[in-house]
Amino acid sequence: MRALPLALALFLAACSTSEPPPALSAPADSLAMGIIDAHGGWDAWAALPMLRFDWAVERGGAEVFRVRHLWDRAEERARAEWPVGGDATAVVIRDLAASTPAAPVGSAYINGQPSAPEDSLLATGYARWVNDSYWMVAPLKTFDGGVTRALAADSSGAGPGVLALSFGDVGLTPGDRYWMFADASGDLARWTYVLDGDTTVSTWAWSEPVTVDGPSGLVRFLTRKSKPDGTAIVTTPRDDIPADAWTAPSPLLR
Repeated sequence: MRALPLALALFLAACSTSEPPPALSAPADSLAMGIIDAHGGWDAWAALPMLRFDWAVERGGAEVFRVRHLWDRAEERARAEWPVGGDATAVVIRDLAASTPAAPVGSAYINGQPSAPEDSLLATGYARWVNDSYWMVAPLKTFDGGVTRALAADSSGAGPGVLALSFGDVGLTPGDRYWMFADASGDLARWTYVLDGDTTVSTWAWSEPVTVDGPSGLVRFLTRKSKPDGTAIVTTPRDDIPADAWTAPSPLLR
């Protein structure tokens, strides 16, 4: 396991957030909190004010797509950058507090110039943040509003159980279903899901832990999600946080 550099730790310590832990009223809640504890714990995650990460797809060992994210949890805003063809790069800066899935709020640019139509790129950027951040931090978000937790059987007997997640009328695809398989230490060993409107069952193994040093302790992320066919989603914490990230229209996340 490796930790990110001290520069990021000092930046995070300068601005913190906090929220009290939820009450544990059912066995599924205890399993969910055990998974959170294995990934740094409630206090460390709640106090982490900002997260910079990349979300990338690999096939056959080669990267085919990458999105660069900066998520300001304390101020409820996010920035994303990704290629949109040729040498063009999209930049979307969103006000998460004011946004809804149907009406994201913010600014959108292509190579530093306002995009037209802006609404379409804003919606894409909002969907990217919803999807990509979940691949990054899913083990830490099992108590989000609208999430229903239940226990499912684990025939392997390799861990404390399986956490089944379903969703109320929240997010972009509330019909999704997820099953988190924890190992004996509480780590998320793999997850299985069936997406909204689909019947395909997909399973990904989670591995390669990395820690981020926040104001209330280390937060642990499993950065590689892989399938037997060689496809992988790689979510990598980064330490480059530009000072003008919330105003610059040109790409600057590296």
